[in-house]
Amino acid sequence: MRTGIAILALLIAVGGLGGGVALADDGQEPPGRDPAFEQEIADRLGEISPEAVPLFQQATEAFDAGDLASARQGFLDVLDLAPEFPDALRRLSHVERVSGAIYEAEGYARRAYESDESPVNRSALAHAMLAFDDPARNRAALSHAQTAADALLDDAFAQIVLLFAGAANEDMDTVREATARLLVVAPENPLAHFYAALVAGAEGDLEEAERELAESARLGMP
Repeated sequence: MRTGIAILALLIAVGGLGGGVALADDGQEPPGRDPAFEQEIADRLGEISPEAVPLFQQATEAFDAGDLASARQGFLDVLDLAPEFPDALRRLSHVERVSGAIYEAEGYARRAYESDESPVNRSALAHAMLAFDDPARNRAALSHAQTAADALLDDAFAQIVLLFAGAANEDMDTVREATARLLVVAPENPLAHFYAALVAGAEGDLEEAERELAESARLGMP
């Protein structure tokens, strides 16, 4: 049990890596965002404000390129034209989360979820809440993350958020579940194998842990 808790603590400590390997909020790896998902957003936004569509696309490209200042301003410009548009709020939350502005990130994520209680927005809210070392937020985040991950079985981001929510709540069963799903959804993502190594280590299977670490390194984990 002590080993399991130590592994959970390590997962929490490296939690920032969930965004560091550039998993988008739809589970894709930029610049490989799902074109169908992006088009769906563009169509919805175009019905509200056609002129906001290129601004949203440019802001998304800026975020994927790591230009947080341009991405932030771009999503704010979208919200000026399409107030409370949930996809802009959600991606603005991710910008603030990466920037370290955790209160702002949670606020935007909550507004996105209140505007549209979709699994994607639910997962983003859980992600933002996990930035706090707060037991009440962690418990709420786990509930949101589990519901979202169950609805988005093919979404790597949702499974990573569930994994961290399990870790934050010292729930090894959830960590194990999310890691297994992540290996199926994103077998070429080094994080999937890195987390699998931690889980294997927590369960005392050091040979499996070494294999997963080696695979993670092969796939580019620094």
